[in-house]
Amino acid sequence: PTGGLARTLLDRADKLIRRVGGRPDPMARSFAAQLEAFVACARGRVPPSPDAGDGIAVVRAVEAARRSLEA
Repeated sequence: PTGGLARTLLDRADKLIRRVGGRPDPMARSFAAQLEAFVACARGRVPPSPDAGDGIAVVRAVEAARRSLEA
């Protein structure tokens, strides 16, 4: 995103990462790391993880388990 609402939200997320990322609280650091990964993906720096292929694999595994239980 280059402007508008998306840019504003990503900039605010960057500020939040800086604010909570340096705290000693493990939950705050974990949240900051997750938010950092999301922002990097939203800005196009890294591909999403998990991606759509991972989601499809999970659905297939769940469906296979369900069919196995029904057999």
